[in-house]
Amino acid sequence: MRKIEYMQAINPDHKNASNVDPNVVGYAFGIPGLAVRKSWGTWQIDHIASGYRAFSNAHRTRKECVNAALLAQAQGPIDWTVDRETLCGSHLSDAIWHWKNAFLGHSRGPQFSKKTVCHDWTMKDLEIMLFDGLSEGLCGACGEVSGHHEGDARANHCPHCGKNKVSSALVLAGLI
Repeated sequence: MRKIEYMQAINPDHKNASNVDPNVVGYAFGIPGLAVRKSWGTWQIDHIASGYRAFSNAHRTRKECVNAALLAQAQGPIDWTVDRETLCGSHLSDAIWHWKNAFLGHSRGPQFSKKTVCHDWTMKDLEIMLFDGLSEGLCGACGEVSGHHEGDARANHCPHCGKNKVSSALVLAGLI
């Protein structure tokens, strides 16, 4: 990997935008037009030409993030050297959607929504919980499932046994 410097896109409406340095250092990793860099404790993939974050999935190591991107590119190659307007065009939206799903580690084949990931939760269940912001959880003490927990819950109160041992489905599935 080769270290590269580029400019990140900064939202001018952000209240602290004037304090943010637009220069960032990332690593070219084999897909022209993309770079990997660490931001806020996790690794993300940036689109170099626009400076925007292209994809992130809470990867804790650079290797995990790069491997996910290389796998996605192998499954659905995209020319990332083009400008952002071309990438956001309707003719590429489906390809980028599939690329993102490969990067996130799952495929949207016919069995996607029926595949059980952990306990009795399917990928579709987990995806809905992720977007809703509330998750079901499993108690580590009594084994009961209860709802309305934060996605990152690891020691929530169990309404059945009263102990603080409920972990959210998203945590148990390794998505958070």
